[in-house]
Parts: sequence; C-alpha cells; structure tokens
Amino acid sequence: MVKIHMERILYLSLRTKLGIILAVFAIIPSFVIYSQVMKTYEADMVDVASQNVQSIVKTNNNLINTTLSRIEDASYLLLNNKDCFDCFSKIDTFTVSDFLKEDRVISDVLGKQFAANNTVYAKYIYTSKWIFDVNNTSMKPTIKEIQGFKLDKKAARSGGQVLWITSYDYGKWFQTEYLSKKRNYNYQYPITMVRLMNFQYSQNGKLYAMKNDQERPVLVVHVLESTLSSLYKSSVNYNGSIYGVVNEEGRIISSDNKLFPITSLVPEQILKLKASSGYTSCWINHVEYLLCYDDMEERNWFSFCLIPMTEVIRTTKELMQNSQRWITMVLLAASVLIAALLSSTISRPIAALTKAAERVSTGDFRADTPEPRGKDFKILTRTFNHMEKEITRLIDENYKISLREKDTQIMALTMQINPHFLYNTLNTINMMAIINDDSLTSDLIVSLSEMLHYSFRNTDEKIPLSDEVQWTLNYINIMSRRFEGVFETIIGIPDELMVFKVPKFFLQPIVENSILHGFEGMSGGGILRLSAEKLGDFIVFTVSDNGKGMKITDFGEVTQMQESGIGLSNVRRRLSLIYGENYSIDLQSEPGIGTTLYLTIPCQN
Repeated sequence: MVKIHMERILYLSLRTKLGIILAVFAIIPSFVIYSQVMKTYEADMVDVASQNVQSIVKTNNNLINTTLSRIEDASYLLLNNKDCFDCFSKIDTFTVSDFLKEDRVISDVLGKQFAANNTVYAKYIYTSKWIFDVNNTSMKPTIKEIQGFKLDKKAARSGGQVLWITSYDYGKWFQTEYLSKKRNYNYQYPITMVRLMNFQYSQNGKLYAMKNDQERPVLVVHVLESTLSSLYKSSVNYNGSIYGVVNEEGRIISSDNKLFPITSLVPEQILKLKASSGYTSCWINHVEYLLCYDDMEERNWFSFCLIPMTEVIRTTKELMQNSQRWITMVLLAASVLIAALLSSTISRPIAALTKAAERVSTGDFRADTPEPRGKDFKILTRTFNHMEKEITRLIDENYKISLREKDTQIMALTMQINPHFLYNTLNTINMMAIINDDSLTSDLIVSLSEMLHYSFRNTDEKIPLSDEVQWTLNYINIMSRRFEGVFETIIGIPDELMVFKVPKFFLQPIVENSILHGFEGMSGGGILRLSAEKLGDFIVFTVSDNGKGMKITDFGEVTQMQESGIGLSNVRRRLSLIYGENYSIDLQSEPGIGTTLYLTIPCQN
C-alpha cells in the first residue's frame, strides 16, 4: 500500500511537483518566521508607531510655524513702505475723495506684499476713520465692529509686535447679526494676526518716521481655520485618529473631529502636557488612545494627535503582515529558481518558446520553432507553430479586406458630394438666359455647370490641384453673387503647384465654412484668402477670413458643431482614409478678428 502511494507521488505531473516544492520552500517557512517575529517584537510595536506619529506632529508644527512666519515677515517688510508712510502720515487731512484714492494705492501695496502668501484669506489696514482694502474681502467689517471686538486696543497692547488672535467665533465677537444666525460659513473661526504699524522709510541716508501724535494704523490678516487644518490633514493614516491645535489659553484653534470643537477647552489630561513634547496613553470617553503631542514654543501653542490604541496595534500588525508577504514572495522566487535548476528538461523548451514569442512580437511569423523531444512540450511547440501560420493567413486576409473597405469608404464619401442634377437642363437654362440678355444668370449657370461636369467626369479620389482650384473658384463665383458686396477673394496659389495630385472636393467645404460661418451677419468688408506653398515634401494650404471668428480652435469640435450632411466632417474623414496620420489640420481663430485654417498634405505628382 505504501509502495503504491510512493509511486503515485513519484509520477505526479510537473505542475503538482512544482506546487509541492513551492509549499515546502516558501509558504511554510514564511509563516514560521512571521509567528516568531510577532512573538518577539509585539511589545515594541506601539513604541515604534508612537515615535512615527510624534515625528509627524513635529513636522506639522514646523509647517504651521513656517506658514505663519511668512505672513509675519511680510507684515514686517510692510513697515518700510513709502506709499503707506505717505498715506497714513497725512490721513488727518484727507477728504472722502482722498480716502477713496489712497484706498486703491494701499490695496495695490497689500496685494503685492501678500501675493506669495496663498494662505491669506483677507487683509486690510484699520484706522478710526477708514478701513483700507476692506472691499477686496468677503468679511467686510465696519469700524464699529472692529472697535466692538477691541481689535485696535489688542494691537496697541502688543506694542507693534505681532499678535495672533485665535479660537473665536467671528460672527459672535464682531457682533454681526447676520453671521450670528448662520450655523456654518468658511470664515467662522479665523486665525487673525494684528500688528500696530509704525510706518517709516529711509531715503538718502535719512530716516522718516510717523509723528508721535499720529494714529498708528492696524494691519489685520485673516487665515481660515480650513487652511490651517489642510497643513496636517491626512498626515496620520490611522482610522479614528483625532488631530488638534491648541492656543496659549488651552482652547482648540483647529480640529478635524467634533469631539474637540473649535473654541472649546481641551481636557485637563491633555492640557497639562503643554510646553512639552512626547507621547503617552490616555482614556477619553472610555476609549484608550495613544496621545502624541508637541509644542510650538515661540507661539505658546501645541498640537496633539489621538489614535485609538486598537488601531495602532491593528495597523502595526498589518505592516508586519505586509512584511511577511514580501518575505513569502522572496522565498517563492527562490523556490522557483531551485525548481528551474532541478528541471532542466522544462527550462530549455520554455526558453525556446519565449524566444519564439519575442520573435512573434516583432511581426516575424516564420513558424520555425524546433520541436523538443518531450511529449508535452512537443505538442505545445507544434501548436505554437500552427498558431503562427494561422496568424499570418488571417493578417493577409484582413489586410486585403481593409484595403477593399478603405476604397469603398472613400468612394462612398466622395459620392456624397456628387450633386445629382441634370447637366443638360442647366445648359438649356443657360441658353435661355443668353437669349434674354441675362449675363449675370448665365455666368452663375456656367459656373454651376462646370462644377457638375467636374463631379461626373472624374471618379478618381485624387485629381490635379488645378482642377480642384477651378472647382473652388466656380463655387466662390456663385457665393459672391449670393452675398453681393459682402466679401472679396484673394487667391495666392503658385502655378508650379497646380500639377500636384490632391484629394477631390477637399477645398470647397473649407471655403464654404468661411463664407457661411465666418461672414455671417456681415454686410461688407469681408476678405477671403486662399493660398498654398510647398514646404519640403508637403503642401500647406491656408484658408483665412476676417469674419467674426470663434473661441473654439479644435478642428474636431468645429466639425461636431457644424456637422450637417457632408462639409468639414467629410473632408476630415476622407483625408484620414487617404493619408492616415500623414496630414494635419490646424485652426487659429479669435472672436472679432477672424479664422485661419492650415491644411498640410503630402506632395504627389
């Protein structure tokens, strides 16, 4: 019985044997290693995660400090602005018109000074008589509202130094009735910088400063809470994490969780960690959290991050499992290498088939891959060679079919343009016009007759450029009679280009588009230019008008907007069928100026 089982194992298929090798040399060892690592290092997982998160909090604090410091530096540089000095040193003598004029000047100065600070939501300069640049913000506080909030007095107490006012409800503190009733708006909890501005400037070695009895204006800069939160948002990748920034009073400045609403006091167990940096564990609402914190010493603020302890352990285990998967993959690769070395009878036929596959990928279907001795791979190689022969046959058949389909499509598209009028009937009408001495009607009928004759006499897809130009001129002659005095035509096509072969009926639809759409609504002064030049192996045709123009400059969009029957869509499709990708159509247009279309096709004698 044992012998029978051993024989079954020995004569298993190659796939089964390889599976056993992979299981022995990869899967089992990887699980053993994973279990040992988990037992040995589980106690250190929380410490590693804590250090990583605390490092993130420090980085976020540095980012917040840098962002706010850029605003402070901009306000410091503003102190030496001459335009501001000139304005605020003479403000006591201003009339209303002076205030309006200087408001524009100060607005430009502030715009340039804070142009690089995209974190600034609103900025203005307050005085007891006027608020400068306030109309460029949606906040628009009044002098009374600012004085009610005592913003000017807070700035004065700071003695010209920067003062950040945080953790307040804008609508409530500014006593704005409309905002007080709104539940949410984007600047409800701004981070506000104020600074008493003692303007001065230096010229020719002399320092000019504001007089002592002059009112010092107050620079006010608002940053949105959402801007501050964007600096740390998504930086901690733990489910259920909570991030907050706290001011010097222990109130929340910014938070990403409703558990810590803005303006609320943080719990005492978090507040006592102020002015320090590190990590610990704490319980909040019966949930154990990992608490990582770091202070911003220069502002007396600090940031903290709370992560559910269960998530820390779960995430760390996931990281370990990912490591275990990588180890398994490495061991699997080693097992595959060992299996390849032990089964040379497999590797050689596979190498031959791989080389054949690379040859096939280059378009070579010789079907000459040598058949190995082994029965399994012999059948596989024979089938592969047969597949190559079938692919060659199918490619040849599809190529012939595609050629026929291409010819059919070109003829079908060309036939769309052929008008089905009676040529002899037009000649009769022309004779009647001549008898009645109606030369204008006769001229139009002759042009139309020549166009119809041109349509019927030659069914080739390409004709000499001279024939195509004549067809187009006949069409222009007819349209110039229809739109009498609206436009004139300028032709600039060298005679030496007339012998080149071009697609039939490709110019007239483009000219038609310029006349019907370009000169639409015009009563005169229109100029239609049609020119061509040879550049290397290509001819570039230019059709331009000084009509109304348009905003769209993509030829595909124009054909979709104006696609009716044949026209531009027909031209584009026929050129694509005839030349493939070896042509180009470029469109330049500007409303009120006109439109220019450049069509480039290969030269063909």
